[in-house]
Amino acid sequence: MAVPGIKEFLAGESSFELEILKLNNCGLGIAGKTIAQSLIECHKQSVRNETPLQLKVFIAGRNRLEYESTTALAEAFKVIGTLEEISMPQNGIRAEGIIKLAEAIKENPSLKKLNLGDNTFGNSGAIGMAAVLKDLTQLEVLDFSDCLCRDKGSMAIANSLSASKCPLKELNLSGGEITTEAAKNIVKTLHTLTSLKSLKIGVNCFGSEFSSFVNFVEPFGFVDPGTESDDQGTLSEVSDEEEEEDDD
Repeated sequence: MAVPGIKEFLAGESSFELEILKLNNCGLGIAGKTIAQSLIECHKQSVRNETPLQLKVFIAGRNRLEYESTTALAEAFKVIGTLEEISMPQNGIRAEGIIKLAEAIKENPSLKKLNLGDNTFGNSGAIGMAAVLKDLTQLEVLDFSDCLCRDKGSMAIANSLSASKCPLKELNLSGGEITTEAAKNIVKTLHTLTSLKSLKIGVNCFGSEFSSFVNFVEPFGFVDPGTESDDQGTLSEVSDEEEEEDDD
């Protein structure tokens, strides 16, 4: 991507009214820092011009942003404060970067849609994110699929969302290494969110308990347990398979 070109654009008055910025699959990498710095400068200049930047949508999936660019963008999000949608899937962001994003997301109270799928939260990242979700009273769509939030992190997210009473409609916690018992508790907790229409919680670690879990969630109506063929087995089974692959 020609980063100097977009840097020049963001520095100009024509960007002061920018509401949507889409940078999907641009191979940004460390250049994400330049985008972040440009957004901060754009906001600063727009305020001086008495036409504050009102960016509402930021999309940058599959860009290898990792920690440095993610942290820089988080600082930009804090400054902007008007975001309604953030979509940054598949960027190699680990727990430390997720926590930085969470701090920035808190400064955007009008956020309605958040997609951080296929990054690696772990328990610490998920718990850090959960701490701010309760403040997002406008949140409608949340995608944390393939983020390895695990039992403790996923439960923290569910508790926070339940406490927020936000108008959440869709939540994706698939591919999180969640066990059956934790998944049941998550479903029961989120049942209090009357706005919730879809909870995707497949591709987790239900193993031999998959069928019983399907029977458990059926009365709730809003739960998509996925398919048994996509289930990852129990955590012990997953560990055994990984060890066998290592031996090979």
